Amino acid sequence: MVLGCGGTTQVDMMVLRGGGTTQVDMMVLGGGGTTQVDMMVLGCGGTRQVDMMVLGCGGTTQVDMMVLGGGGTTQVDMMVLGCGGTTQVDMMVLGGGGTTQVDMMVLGGGGTTQVDMMVLGCGGTTQVDMMVLGGGGESCTHPNASKLPLKDAFTFDDYRWAVSSVMTRQNQIPTEDGSRVTLALIPLWDMCNHTNGLITTGYNLEDDRCECVALQDYKENQQIYIFYGTRSNAEFVIHNGFFFEDNAHDRVKIKLGVSKSERLYAMKAEVLARAGIPSSSIFALHCSDPPISAQLLAFLRVFCMTEEELKDYLVGEHAINKIFTLGNTEFPVSWDNEIKLWTFLETRASLLLKTYKTTSEEDRTMLEKPDLSLHSRTAIKLRLAEKEILERAASSGRAKRLHFQQQLDEGAALPLYEESDIALLENADAKLPIILRKLEEEEEDDDEERSAEKELKMAQGDAIGVPLLNGERKPTVGPDPMSQLEEKEKGEKGELEEKEKGELEEKEKGELEEKEEKEKDIKSF
Repeated sequence: MVLGCGGTTQVDMMVLRGGGTTQVDMMVLGGGGTTQVDMMVLGCGGTRQVDMMVLGCGGTTQVDMMVLGGGGTTQVDMMVLGCGGTTQVDMMVLGGGGTTQVDMMVLGGGGTTQVDMMVLGCGGTTQVDMMVLGGGGESCTHPNASKLPLKDAFTFDDYRWAVSSVMTRQNQIPTEDGSRVTLALIPLWDMCNHTNGLITTGYNLEDDRCECVALQDYKENQQIYIFYGTRSNAEFVIHNGFFFEDNAHDRVKIKLGVSKSERLYAMKAEVLARAGIPSSSIFALHCSDPPISAQLLAFLRVFCMTEEELKDYLVGEHAINKIFTLGNTEFPVSWDNEIKLWTFLETRASLLLKTYKTTSEEDRTMLEKPDLSLHSRTAIKLRLAEKEILERAASSGRAKRLHFQQQLDEGAALPLYEESDIALLENADAKLPIILRKLEEEEEDDDEERSAEKELKMAQGDAIGVPLLNGERKPTVGPDPMSQLEEKEKGEKGELEEKEKGELEEKEKGELEEKEEKEKDIKSF
């Protein structure tokens, strides 16, 4: 990302790749002066993909780009926005042997818009999708553009309608050769509205058709519903254009992370890694109770750990096995840790509520107005639903904080994890939702025996090949940061002792030599 505010912004870039995948994502923002981008991407034998956005606000925007692909797939997605000045795009795309695809949008608002483009496809498929909009000044495109039949009828509003129609109704299906997935519009299928439930739609490869199993019994002339997926209302509004009342999967995204400047960052990051959780990620507050997932609970517990607690989960007794309990509400790290994490959640949700310009009460009052437009009503419903989720999260955090404070004040015994507590794994779906166990088909006659053996190994920390958390990360089997830290301290201590010993020997040697010199002087005298 390159930001230029007031002066000249110039970017010269060359990317060379021979044999693999070449991908370039670039954003250039120029605000007030001249924005110029010269880029060359050379890919020989693999895939070339270039995604570029150039925004020029007030001055001249010029983009010169050359993409050369020899043998594989060349794809260029580019958007150039020029607001107020001159917008000029010179682009050359050469694809030799494979597929060449160019999707480009150039918007010029107020000045001159000029596009010179050359696309050469040698041996494969060449496809170019381009839109050039000049709003206010001179628009210079291909000389044959004025001869297009849709020139007068296809307006920008029509384009928006077409894009929204495709984006809200597209479905993924396999290509004819089954090598990849492509997008398709399926008649009748795209008319089914959404309701709560489970995914019962899919593609039958054997019969080469899409199939849907009804979520309920339907009568003649009754509307058929399908389940679109576990989408939040924000996703429904943006991608589907509607707000779904009583959405069982509604949620608000929050970004959380451990600061790299924090003294305990390395230890916290390692504990999180063993749990299969990134040290910085986007989590969600849910409309259900509890408002946080087992993964978020585990993150917050590690986020609020003290140094001693981190050591316990890194090198303490049964450290690896205790990782399993991080997302389990029945095994707190400590009462203080629980108080800290629920206080953090309460504070964070309250701060997010303050970012809205209106209150929940004001939104409810607005929704009572009969003259609200459909878009306004949808937007108000969405932000009200988000506020209700945040309010519920703050309320839950407050209640949990008070509960664990009472536990601490009363000196309640902390539930301790025991390695022999196999009950932890008897109902993993309920007790440990953070753990995703791999389900395998086994023979009926020894199914129970194998399952019991596998659970016993997991409880003892022996099942290294079984995914720990979220089906991704495995327990760390190499040296951990604590052992490395202890080795380092031991080495430094040894070096210091050797240094002090050497200095002492030198001092004693010097005193002995000085004494011998004095005795020698006395004798000579």
